[in-house]
Amino acid sequence: MSKYYQLKVSLTGIQPEIFRTFTLPCDATFFDLHSAIQFACGWGNYHGYTFQNEDEEDLAKPYSSEFIEINEDEYDDTIPDDIALKLSSYFQDGNKAEKCLYLYDLQDYWLHTVTLQQIVEDDTIFLRKLLDGARSFPPESCGGIRGYQELCALKETSRIPDSLDWSDAANIIELLDEWSPNDFHFNRLKAIFDLPAQFQKQSA
Repeated sequence: MSKYYQLKVSLTGIQPEIFRTFTLPCDATFFDLHSAIQFACGWGNYHGYTFQNEDEEDLAKPYSSEFIEINEDEYDDTIPDDIALKLSSYFQDGNKAEKCLYLYDLQDYWLHTVTLQQIVEDDTIFLRKLLDGARSFPPESCGGIRGYQELCALKETSRIPDSLDWSDAANIIELLDEWSPNDFHFNRLKAIFDLPAQFQKQSA
């Protein structure tokens, strides 16, 4: 039997709740968690990020060779790379910690709460598996929570408010044709999110 962390990732500061729930192997790294969050939440991996404990102290920084445009000056050299830090070193089967924070895009400041819900055992071996979710995460570079709220209002009214700090209205309209705050297609995302164990061998 293999052990897995069942993790819930929710976006802070927004209601109704936007979240994804998935499982990762207990020997996964924080880089694996970063990759899963990016994929599950629809982020494009365009910006810097960091993992923090509940006191907002840095736990892990981006693996620099994976994230080419990272600004090294934004990160403390004493903080380990996420690819070198195991989830088990932090969660320790839930005995040490049950939550951590994931901050993505240091300008828009998307703060995610990662909650360890339980440790599960499974006869099958896999790299990640989607379990649940709700609503659509915000578009990239939309201006943080305020920009997201304005986009939601625009989606409802089809009127671009003067306060929306976007220079190209055509791009906004095109975006809103593709994005809706309430969209979440579980089966569609699961089909491309889930990774069997053999994927690791094929991609090695």
